[in-house]
Amino acid sequence: MKVRLKPHRFKQLDRALPIDCSNPFFVLDPNKCVLCGKCTWICHERCGVGALNFINRGFNTLIAAFPELITESNCAACMECVDNCPVGALLPRKAGGRHKE
Repeated sequence: MKVRLKPHRFKQLDRALPIDCSNPFFVLDPNKCVLCGKCTWICHERCGVGALNFINRGFNTLIAAFPELITESNCAACMECVDNCPVGALLPRKAGGRHKE
């Protein structure tokens, strides 16, 4: 078919999203996230918690951690989601409880 993709036609998405520090166990940087879904899968299937999930649809899709779900759920802060993030979008909180941006 010899159809060529012309990337200059596509609009560049400017994603300057704020870093989510609301979670007591880890920090989520949505600018680094590639939406692979590994963290949500691990949280749901392997750990049985479900505190991480996709929100919104289309180009506005993000991974979100709901602090009220984490504190009310059986999340044991196993950090499996953080350990399996391939791009480093999830980082563990520092010992003092605050993450330096």
